[in-house]
Parts: sequence; C-alpha cells; structure tokens
Amino acid sequence: MNKEQIIDSLVGHGVGLPLSSIARATELGLVRFTGNQWNEEWQWNREALAECSAQDLQRLYEHLKEKS
Repeated sequence: MNKEQIIDSLVGHGVGLPLSSIARATELGLVRFTGNQWNEEWQWNREALAECSAQDLQRLYEHLKEKS
C-alpha cells in the first residue's frame, strides 16, 4: 500500500483509539476534536498523517485493526 491508501484506510476506519492514545495523537496533531459538549468525536488530520512515514502509518493502521 502507498501512503495515500494507508491514510484513506485510517480515515475510513475512524480514530478508534483509547482516550490515553487519543490525547497523545492530539498532542502530535494526528487527530482533532470534532465533537461537541454532548458527543466526543475525533477525526484524523490528513495533513499531519501525510507528514508521517509510510512505515509509521502502516504500524498505526495495523495497531488499530488489532484493537477492533
């Protein structure tokens, strides 16, 4: 898979991380809060993901697939 395909897969899968991981991913700029006071929701930041290496993106995707 190339980087764009992995990013599309991540976005399609959704964030699906535990809160501690979401906090770290938010600090790194990889996800952003898109919810409101009644609904916690995060979305992947495509621009930040594009700056990551394909290898790191692949590991992240595999980690998410293991947890789902």
